[in-house]
Amino acid sequence: MPGVSSHEANELVARLQEVGQIVNQETTQLVDALMNLTLDQEDTDKAIARMSIAANLTGAMTDDQAQTITSLRAEIKAEREKREQVEAETKMALESFEGFKTEFKTFKDNIEKQKNAAVEPDELVNVGESAFRQGSPCANRPQNLAQSLREMEMRIHSSPRTWIYEQRAGGQAGNAAVESHAESKQDNQ
Repeated sequence: MPGVSSHEANELVARLQEVGQIVNQETTQLVDALMNLTLDQEDTDKAIARMSIAANLTGAMTDDQAQTITSLRAEIKAEREKREQVEAETKMALESFEGFKTEFKTFKDNIEKQKNAAVEPDELVNVGESAFRQGSPCANRPQNLAQSLREMEMRIHSSPRTWIYEQRAGGQAGNAAVESHAESKQDNQ
């Protein structure tokens, strides 16, 4: 270089080389930083996407559980109403049974009073045997009041126990009780 000594020129060259190395190092570091930033951004985007998917799944599960809870509450309400209806029907059936029982006891007491009065119940009401032909449906019916009372007492003491126990055991309180009671009435008639 004209006007510059070789020593100064060498010094300038050395400084330029040093500056070139520094620029090169800084550029390399900058490129590395940009690459890391790009990778970090991709990782961040993936993490955000995963969190979004997880949030959507959680929201869907929450909605599903809310729907399940709503339907279960509706079912519970319907079952509660059915139970109340069955309990009311059972109560009515038991009250009816108690009425029959009281009526039967009164009737039985009247018969006992008549027995004590030295009048036999068989003589009170005698249905004529000739009124029934053999083979007719009426031939198997009781022929006097005492037999009628015995059959009535057997029906009252045997039938209700069956349907009451079925009601308690089966959990189908009113419907089973009413159906069983109705069937036993039909069977006995």
